Amino acid sequence: MTRAIGAACVSASRRVSVWREVARPRPPPPSQNLARCRASHRWVRWCAVPTHAEGPPGPAESTSPVDEERADRSSVPEALKPRKVLVIAGPTAVGKTRLSLSVARALGGEVVSADSVQVFEGLDVGSSKLPEAEREGIKHHLLDIADPRRDVGAGEFVEKAWAAMDDVLRRGKTPVVVGGTGMYLRWLIEGKPDTPPSSPEASALARATLRRVAGEAAAVAERAARDALRPDEGGDDEGGSLDAASLERVRLAGELAGWRAAMRVLSEAGDATAATRLARNDWYRAERALEVVTSTGKPVTEFGAPTLAGREKKYDFVCVALSSPRIRLYRRIDARVEEMVRDGMLAESAAMLLSGIKPGSTPASRAIGYRQTMDFLVEQSALSALSSDDDDGTATGTRLCEHAAFLAYVEETQRATRAFAKRQFTWFRGEKEGRYRWLDTSRMPDDAKSPDALARATLDLFALGPPPETASSGDAPRDGDGAVFGDWDAEALNRLAALTDVSRGATDHETARELKRYAPRQTVFVDPAASRRTRREVDALAEKIRKAASERQRARR
Repeated sequence: MTRAIGAACVSASRRVSVWREVARPRPPPPSQNLARCRASHRWVRWCAVPTHAEGPPGPAESTSPVDEERADRSSVPEALKPRKVLVIAGPTAVGKTRLSLSVARALGGEVVSADSVQVFEGLDVGSSKLPEAEREGIKHHLLDIADPRRDVGAGEFVEKAWAAMDDVLRRGKTPVVVGGTGMYLRWLIEGKPDTPPSSPEASALARATLRRVAGEAAAVAERAARDALRPDEGGDDEGGSLDAASLERVRLAGELAGWRAAMRVLSEAGDATAATRLARNDWYRAERALEVVTSTGKPVTEFGAPTLAGREKKYDFVCVALSSPRIRLYRRIDARVEEMVRDGMLAESAAMLLSGIKPGSTPASRAIGYRQTMDFLVEQSALSALSSDDDDGTATGTRLCEHAAFLAYVEETQRATRAFAKRQFTWFRGEKEGRYRWLDTSRMPDDAKSPDALARATLDLFALGPPPETASSGDAPRDGDGAVFGDWDAEALNRLAALTDVSRGATDHETARELKRYAPRQTVFVDPAASRRTRREVDALAEKIRKAASERQRARR
């Protein structure tokens, strides 16, 4: 048996590959049909296909289409074969980071981040960037590669990601791509669309056009909103008599009117599709869409991805999408947001403000969590200015951020993050049919209640390839006596079927009804006493931002 195993593994490049490498850090149980290859010193699985030493197949034997495809691939020179890359995608807070560490450790791989916020230096807590001490010695790529002041588009990302993947593969390791930025992952797998490169002049013109139209519409809407809130008052003052809630309603009315006016301009320019699909206040993509349609006459969605075939030939992507019951995921998101606010997102947002970055002016300042935090700190710095002497900048009294205002900010951030997770589910469900294998992180089989159950199913997918159709529907095979289904045995199929999410993260009718009544539950800032320390941090940061703004104003004089 040992001699035959060695011969089969050595001759795999000249015939049908009868072995599948199994990623196992320890020797397998004796009951499994595995042995160590004498040539490669790896654990391999016997597939009951005769080796060269045993002679060619007899006339009565037949090959399946799957075997023929593998034979065609095995006849290709090793240097030209697609190189395997594992992709782990899914919504925020679903558990991608923990899984990436488990599989990277088992495969001896390295992690390539596909997160549009983790690319920025200094944005660690609010982007859930894994601290270096917790990376278990596994190398991570594409973290901290850009200053928050500049843009990092999908095109720049995929070029850097392809280079990182090539470097990892060249050193004999496996790239594990992990992230939830859908556009990054789509371009990584399919290739970059052939849209024309951006020019500074056209970009500036598109930005100025949209911002001018939005500003005019916002001014009209805000004036109408103030008049509606103060029907008995006259004058053109900025609403000093309005309370904070009313001022927020005025601001939101102007923001909505400005965005709608900008989308009308984009639609009239020739890109009605982008005008209806773009998320509200996604000014970066709106400006890019207007730039493309005005310079080429074609909507940005009409540009294809000519590099698709080349990328599919170069890499063999094995893609997994993680899901979780929606209520459970939302509770986890709410808790994570509180922890981020407590553990440093306030300071990171203040650092951007102090460096001159305005809320919403760059991709980093538009990121979920950071945008809400920067707006909150700007609001608190304005309140801090009211309690200070405008002449010499000396505080005339001490103030503490109100718990109600602080809690409203936290809940707004939680709400925005939950909405973002919902959009991520929608995006990944809309990807190419069959691209992602959906696994539910909460659905562990009774005999596998361990953190490694999900990792084992992911490693099976990576090592054995697509499973038979029986596992695609989430049904376990009936053969429980060690039968082999292609390269999959009954144990591996049972493990995969137990975790497969056939709904792909969609909610049923009962869950949808429950979501309408959903309300966040605070676990950290449960009362004013619990939030006092963080609110004092808010006051200190707000005062620091106020003083910096005053100094800039004096410098301009």
